[in-house]
Amino acid sequence: MPPSQPSKHKTSKLVILTLFLVIILVAAITAGGWLGFQQWQLLQNDNAGLRANIQSLQQTLSEEKNTTQQFNQQLATLKENNQQAISNLQTELINTARRMTESQGVTRYEWLLAEAEYLMRLAQQRLKLEQDAAGALSILQSADAVLRDSHDAGLLDVRAALADEMTALAAITPVDTGGIYLKLASLSKQIQQWPIIPEFEPTPVATEQDSSWLDELSQFIRIREHTEDFQPATLGQFELNRTILILKLEQAQAALLKKNQPAYEMALSQASLWLENYFLQRPQARAIDNQLTELSQLQLNTALPEIGQALKLLKGYIAQIYALQREAPAEKTGADQ
Repeated sequence: MPPSQPSKHKTSKLVILTLFLVIILVAAITAGGWLGFQQWQLLQNDNAGLRANIQSLQQTLSEEKNTTQQFNQQLATLKENNQQAISNLQTELINTARRMTESQGVTRYEWLLAEAEYLMRLAQQRLKLEQDAAGALSILQSADAVLRDSHDAGLLDVRAALADEMTALAAITPVDTGGIYLKLASLSKQIQQWPIIPEFEPTPVATEQDSSWLDELSQFIRIREHTEDFQPATLGQFELNRTILILKLEQAQAALLKKNQPAYEMALSQASLWLENYFLQRPQARAIDNQLTELSQLQLNTALPEIGQALKLLKGYIAQIYALQREAPAEKTGADQ
């Protein structure tokens, strides 16, 4: 009977060891399951946040498209108004010529006066509707040449007022609207050609023999400061962000054509902010951001002078001619009687 005691003692130890291992295994399985559940919850939260960001970006894109459509409609309306104004001026010229023809035979002198009046009206409309000082100046120069060809000393006051208006227009520094528009188009084209994965320039390899391992490792590491946590964008996010950025540049182009300074500055400011938030990791982004800052500082509108005094004097002079033409037959009839 005594030899059975060591066997029982060993069996007891084996049971205790087995129970201990089972407890450890259960604890490990429980901890693994809890960690897995936590990771699953984090993944679900990340997916929900990502879906919310995509929906927000899609909504922003829809709003930007609507704004661009409104700009295009306004530009079409402005173009139609300009064409209507030019058509009205042409009608007035025809009516003026007709009145002169009905009063008495049209002479070359009368045609010159009608042409000069039409050109002055056209210059006035060009300056008011299109704010084109250079175009208005060119038209006034043509009107002055017409008055010069009339060889009428009575038009000196008209030509003097015309000279003042041409001097005021010549002093205006023109805004290169076409150049700015093409520069914005070039930036949009450059952004459209960006690859999905940014390409970084490699850091030159250290040549000093006593450089530390950290210096050698620095050629593979780039450190950038960022105010927010950076997350690599998916293909869909990248395309959406790039499309919105290009739309903002197109808004700036539309505001440029309308000479709308606040809308132009706001569009470029939003484009710059969008560039910094979503594309700052790209080497080209900083150069484009600097160009956007320079473009936003340009003044689209300049103080335009008032023109129209010369036209007013010319119309008064033509009215005097008509009055003399009406009085001449009456005086002739009285003399015959």
